[in-house]
Parts: sequence; C-alpha cells; structure tokens
Amino acid sequence: MNLNPNDINPIKKTDIENVEREQKEYFLLGQFMHKRGLKLFSYNSMKNEFKEVEMQFKEVPEVVFLENGDYYLKGAKEYKVDVDSRNIYFESLSLKFAENRLKKFKEGRIKDLCNLREVPKEKLSIY
Repeated sequence: MNLNPNDINPIKKTDIENVEREQKEYFLLGQFMHKRGLKLFSYNSMKNEFKEVEMQFKEVPEVVFLENGDYYLKGAKEYKVDVDSRNIYFESLSLKFAENRLKKFKEGRIKDLCNLREVPKEKLSIY
C-alpha cells in the first residue's frame, strides 16, 4: 500500500465555515425569579418539541441582619440555566400539569405560555 502525500485533501474553506457556524455564543438573556417547588420546561414551536430543562444551582451566601445589630450568613440558592432563544420557557409543578398548560396554549385558551416572573429592577427598601 503506497501512501501519496498529494492524495491527502487539505482543509477546504467550506469545512472551516461549517465549524464556525457550529460554534455557539452564550450571553445573558434575562433573569427570572424561580418559584420554589416548580420545574422549568421548554417548548419549541418550530419543532413541536417539549421537554424539562435541567437547572444547575450554586450556594450564594446571604447576610441577614438581626434587630440587635448582629448578623449571620444564610445560604441561598442561585439557579443557572442555559437557554435557547427560540424556545418558550415556563414553570409547572409536574410533567402532567406542564402538558395540560401546553395543550391549553395550543387550543388558544391561554394567551401566553411563559409564566416566569422578572426580577424587580429596584431593590426593596425598609425606609
């Protein structure tokens, strides 16, 4: 078996373009408040695809001040989800309730599938 170095195909410009198209760019789309006990689901209307989204979380320390001036650290969970901008995201208690919500949306009984609450712009003040 003879190997000829001239037979090896060099990388073509179209191959480079395909790789560049496959690269994904991630940026912050927004922040939403997560309701405790609910699961996050996504629906892609172009593919008619419906699935549960996995949420990753990390512990974020929170400072809690007491009336006598003391304070302590409390662990709070911060969730992070990588989202696709083509999908509609919503929260539901279980897969069954999510399917019912999606069915109502397709039938036109509810206007918007998304039920996520946005984080308030201004901070709460006690004064």
